[in-house]
Amino acid sequence: ILIMPLFLQLHQRFGFSNIKDPELRSIIGHSITRLPSTNGCNVVFISQEEYATAICQKFCEENSLGPPEKALRPISTPVKQFPDAGDKQKAEREGEFGPEAPKHVGRFLWLYRGTRGDVGVGTSRLQRRMTKWSVAEDDAVFRMYRYIWCTRSLGLLYAVDPSDLDSLKQLLLFDADHAGDRETTAKSTTGFLLGMHSEKTWAVLSYGTKLQTSTARGTPEAEAVACADATFGAAAPPPTFWKQVAMRDLPTVALVDNDAARAAVKHGEPKRFSHIRKHQDISMSALHEYYCADGNTLARVASERNGSDFLTKPLDHTLH
Repeated sequence: ILIMPLFLQLHQRFGFSNIKDPELRSIIGHSITRLPSTNGCNVVFISQEEYATAICQKFCEENSLGPPEKALRPISTPVKQFPDAGDKQKAEREGEFGPEAPKHVGRFLWLYRGTRGDVGVGTSRLQRRMTKWSVAEDDAVFRMYRYIWCTRSLGLLYAVDPSDLDSLKQLLLFDADHAGDRETTAKSTTGFLLGMHSEKTWAVLSYGTKLQTSTARGTPEAEAVACADATFGAAAPPPTFWKQVAMRDLPTVALVDNDAARAAVKHGEPKRFSHIRKHQDISMSALHEYYCADGNTLARVASERNGSDFLTKPLDHTLH
C-alpha cells in the first residue's frame, strides 16, 4: 500500500521496471508474499530466501565443501556467546579467509540490511576484525553460513489493520551492550528496532546496529547514547513523512530497560551526565524535549522483553 505508489512514480520518471532475470532478481531482490488476511489484517511476508540460499551454495562451491545440505550443519545462533580457551589460541594464528573477508562480510551485510537483523551482531564483529583476521574469524564466517543456511526462510512479517489508522504510533525499542566486544574495542554497541504499532498492527520500519562514537563510562551512559542514536536516527523522520502516509504526525512510544538512563532523559541535563554533550556529542536536553512533546513517551520495559537485545550482543539459544 505504501510501496506501489512510489514504484509507479519512479517508473514514470526514470523507466524503472520489475527485474525479469530470475537469477538477478534472486541476488538483489526481495521475495514479497501476500498472505491470507486474518481478522481484517493485511499480512505480507518479505524474505531473501533465494539470496540466502545462493550465497550458501556459492560458499560451499568456492571451498569444495559439497552440497550445503551436508556441509552446513544446522546451528541455532549466528555468534558464539562466550569465547573459550581454544578461541584465544585460534586468534593468534592467521586465518585462511582473510583475503576474501570483504566478500563474505559484504554478503552478510546485504542480508542484514534487507530483512535479517539477526545477523547484524556477527556481521559487525567480523567487520571490525578485517584488518587482523585469524582462524577464529574463519570459524565465525563458517558459523554464519551454517546459521544462514538453516534459517534461510526467515524474514519480516507485516500485519496491518486499516481500522487501526487512527490509533497508530511508532514503537521504538533500543538497547546498548556496554563494552561487549572488548577484544577489538572498548566502545559500546547500540541496537534499535522501530515499528508502526497498534492493537492489530505491527510493521517494522527500521532496525540497526551501531558502534557508539566514544567509550561510555558505564551502562547508564551507554543506554542514554543508544536512546539518542535510536530517537534521532530512526524515530524522528521528516515532519511531512507521516502526514503523507497516515495524514497526521504519529506519537513515539520508546521502551528502555535501564532506569538511570530513563531518569536522565526525564530530567534533561543531570549533573551525572554533564560531560556527555562533549564526550558523546549528544544533547540530553534535546532528548528531554522530544519525550516531553505531546504523545511521545519513554517507558520502562523488562530486559527479557526488550526486542532489540539481539541487535547488540550474542545471545544463547533460548533468548535468540
